[in-house]
Amino acid sequence: MIIAWTLFPFVRFLAAFISGILCYIYFRPAYDFLPAIISITVLYTIVFLFSRGKVIMHIFRPWLGFLGLTILFLCGCHISQENDQALNTDHFGKHLGDIEYYCGVVINDPEEKEKTYKTVIALEDIKTKSGWKKTSGKVYLYLKKENASLPQYGDVVLVKDAPQLVSPPGNPGEFDYQAYLARQNIFHQHFIKEEDFKITGHTEPNPILAWSISLRRKSDAILKKYIPSESEYKIASALVLGIRNSLDNEIRSAYNNTGTMHILAVSGLHIVLIFQILSLIFSPFKKIKYSEIFLPVILISLLWFYAMITGLSASVLRAVTMFTFVIIAKAINRNSNIYNTLALSAFMLLLIDPMLIMDVGFQLSYIAVLGIVYLHPKIYQSIDFKNSIVEKAWEYTSLSLAAQLATFPLGLLYFHQFPVYFLISNYLLIPVSFLALYFGLALLAVGWIPIAATVLGYLLDKIIWLMNAIVYTIEKLPLALIDGIQISQTQMILIYTAIVFVLTFLYFKKLKYLSVAFFSVMLFSSFSLIKISEQKKNISLAIYNIKGHTAIALIEGQKATLLLDSGLYDSPSKINYHIQGHLTMKGCTKINKQALNELRPDIHHLKYSGGMLIIWQGKRIFITNKKSYARLKISADIAIIGKDVFKNTSEALEYLDCQNIIFDSSNRRQNPAFTEFNY
Repeated sequence: MIIAWTLFPFVRFLAAFISGILCYIYFRPAYDFLPAIISITVLYTIVFLFSRGKVIMHIFRPWLGFLGLTILFLCGCHISQENDQALNTDHFGKHLGDIEYYCGVVINDPEEKEKTYKTVIALEDIKTKSGWKKTSGKVYLYLKKENASLPQYGDVVLVKDAPQLVSPPGNPGEFDYQAYLARQNIFHQHFIKEEDFKITGHTEPNPILAWSISLRRKSDAILKKYIPSESEYKIASALVLGIRNSLDNEIRSAYNNTGTMHILAVSGLHIVLIFQILSLIFSPFKKIKYSEIFLPVILISLLWFYAMITGLSASVLRAVTMFTFVIIAKAINRNSNIYNTLALSAFMLLLIDPMLIMDVGFQLSYIAVLGIVYLHPKIYQSIDFKNSIVEKAWEYTSLSLAAQLATFPLGLLYFHQFPVYFLISNYLLIPVSFLALYFGLALLAVGWIPIAATVLGYLLDKIIWLMNAIVYTIEKLPLALIDGIQISQTQMILIYTAIVFVLTFLYFKKLKYLSVAFFSVMLFSSFSLIKISEQKKNISLAIYNIKGHTAIALIEGQKATLLLDSGLYDSPSKINYHIQGHLTMKGCTKINKQALNELRPDIHHLKYSGGMLIIWQGKRIFITNKKSYARLKISADIAIIGKDVFKNTSEALEYLDCQNIIFDSSNRRQNPAFTEFNY
């Protein structure tokens, strides 16, 4: 297969740059890359200057390309290293044990969580026993909702005590919040009381961001004022402004399970819709002189104004940046290569923040656009309909298929599920979401006219009610969701390999490409069969690390019985966050959930005044959270101790005749960890 790489220069540049970023992320070389970059750049310049003749240029041209890509690779490594704030010599993390107070500036709009507000502060000074000193670094600050004073963007705050390192995942398969924050150069967090901090002043690190946050708050206030229903207002706020913090778990789950959560995340889809309506509005001006200059400027300005309204969120910035380059490319040269344009926009974003390459939203948005650009025309042109209405419907269907085909391997890797009716849900929901977005923007535009705003707010409320009704109906359909899918990065790559070579076969009509695709599928299937075979043989007992709770899993093949304390039993969100990932890794497709205080007869157990003895797989498992069984010498293979019943293992052995004693995460005096016994 011959690829005319000269047509895609920025694709090559981007690939080399990303390779450098990934090299730094995965291998963390401590090497100073700047001297190497300068040396190779000088060598490149010398070779270029002395190879101007046609014959000599033909000889040295491959080496010039190699040197150029090497420079970009090293630049990727260097910029990633420079972006890593943990390496700063003045980072406060190097003095963590000595910090008594620290002072910093709030650099984001506080987010509302279930019980707290959280915000990010950039530290400027720390106080140790030796006095105040300048510092750098960022901290996630958590404040209880009952706090009278909530710091806002630009507030200077003084905080007592030292922040703590963000903890790694407590259980296998659990979301790695530590790594997620580390990619944002945040390594510490602090849960504080109102008396532990004080607002000492105000400054604005970025006046543009301050104005953007102010715009979003005012816009959100308009939506809240004129949309009658609370639940519909929350959806509107997410759909129009990207504020998703207040969405409840039921709504999130419904949209996730139907493959339509992207509708509630202001991103590329919303920018496309806004771009389309703006293009339609300004289409009559195309005949005016110099329209090819001022129309792109107007479109780009309005897109960036919308980004300002959304608080300049990361997903919107990505999408608007991408479209800015697309609009400029079309204005300069209508025949420009879209792949180069996309590569250039991605390159600029990664130049500013190289860690974006690890962001799921960044990956999905660019892969979705690539899928649409390349696959949509081919899928659409594969069937020709005579009826214009059917043809329009097929165009929309092929668009959804192209985006889904491009992104589903990544979706399987990150989200472990596949919405079966994604085509139906998107087919029904996206047109309604179009209306909701346009009505929402119209409401913001006329918010100063009470009568018009009231009418639009009422209509928007009913449109969003219809959206929710569609989502909940589809979610309840039989087999609406295939979940518990566990694939490795290798398997994801094999899926993409198969897709790429099937497309290559369809283009070149050569069987060798289809053979590669078939081999990839067979290899993927082999890995899956081996994994399933191992999972079916698995018998294990897991004790989870969930602060303040007792959680135990009895795993037999692909079946699992969860034994949970009453607080955890009634909290599906905690179960999903802390436990589901591990059960998915184990291949458990059937999960039986039971409360420890109300075990059903299928779990063989004996109750004691201070606990219970469970007989499972020939093992005696004693679970206790009360020291009230009058020093009975309980005999068990495993004892799971909760609620600080014993101070330590020695005290436990006075009461128990046991081979393994585990202190679970409901203990405050211990340092519990995830524990698993395989049989």
